[in-house]
Amino acid sequence: MRRAFSFLIGLLSGAMVGAAVAILLAPTSGQELQERVRTSVKNLIEEGQRAAAARRVELEAQLEAFKRGTPVTIEPARLSVPGSFFRSGAQLQTQPVALEVKALPPNAPDSFYGAVGQFDISANVDTTETKVNEPITWQVTLNGYGNLKAVPEPNWPEMDDWRSFESQASINSEPQNGQIGGYAIYERLLVPEKEGQYTVPALEYSYFDPATGQYQTITTDPIPVVVARGDGVVTQNIAPLLNNDQETVEQVATDIRHLKPVPSDLSFGGQAVTDSPLYWLAWGIPLVGLVGHLAWKRREQYWQNNGHLARSSQAGKKARNALARARNAREDVYSAAGQILSDYLADKLDQPVVGLTRQALAELLTANNIPIDLIERTQACLAASESGGYAPGADQPAHAENLLVETDVLIRDLEKVL
Repeated sequence: MRRAFSFLIGLLSGAMVGAAVAILLAPTSGQELQERVRTSVKNLIEEGQRAAAARRVELEAQLEAFKRGTPVTIEPARLSVPGSFFRSGAQLQTQPVALEVKALPPNAPDSFYGAVGQFDISANVDTTETKVNEPITWQVTLNGYGNLKAVPEPNWPEMDDWRSFESQASINSEPQNGQIGGYAIYERLLVPEKEGQYTVPALEYSYFDPATGQYQTITTDPIPVVVARGDGVVTQNIAPLLNNDQETVEQVATDIRHLKPVPSDLSFGGQAVTDSPLYWLAWGIPLVGLVGHLAWKRREQYWQNNGHLARSSQAGKKARNALARARNAREDVYSAAGQILSDYLADKLDQPVVGLTRQALAELLTANNIPIDLIERTQACLAASESGGYAPGADQPAHAENLLVETDVLIRDLEKVL
């Protein structure tokens, strides 16, 4: 069933690609081609709008459920593990999680816009002395525990004789003690229009504290700012632009002159698209893709049915990587060398590692016509790994390195005959 489904997907994909290329490259008139493209684009836009509307309805229903405190279920998370030449992929998913969301209590303050958590707020300006038309930066920092990426910005008050410009907020949040904590920095550019003494007003910010179950209101301190007269601010009287000495505009022509005359008969003067090799090559692309997909699936199925061959073919590479890790770790090298050699032989001979004694290994190697000298070296290497930690000089790095080198050379020699 799965192979048939994959074949059908490949066939449909190839047909869609071929149809799209054929439509774009077919020798049709310009008006007909434009109409086709216009219809296709219109259909795509309508499908996108329908999908967006359906998603909006779904999200609004979830939002209403949150507000009413209705139980909400988090859908399972899904993970697709891609396959390889030797094994097929897998689809993993978690269990759904049911949540009981409590509604916020009534009588929220006027400065509450949906923030939930535990926060502190502070404000400052980069300078308290400026000049007319020279900007200052008003920075408000909100820090604490909560979803800072979802909390609303402070409600900036209007200031007389000042122009204000918003800038992008900077948010830094991360898990802290089982909660999401961090800070958010909001900035606003203020430009004074008149000189004098002003006060940057206090900002009021309200949030719901789930620990106490109550609304909390925090406030920044007001900041005095002195604005001096700006450099080069001069009042000028602008003379009228119009006077009595007006020129008369002379009309020199009454018709429209075309840059290039339009011919009375429009015709296609180029080569037909069907005469191009690229046109027929585009038709062959879906077929090539389908054949490649089928070949890939056949190879994947082959390795699934012959797992012992995949295990045997990767045994040498797996053992060499394990030896490299053992050299870097430098911990219990003797046991690691013996385990690596045993795992390698188990993969090559398609045998379980559990219960694979030295005597059993010798019999299996003899049955596979392995030369007697390699069998003896294998037995010696396994014996050295078992007793090497207790032999004289075992604590010397050179002694352990020699065992790893001998194991590596032995595995390379066994690769030639297994």
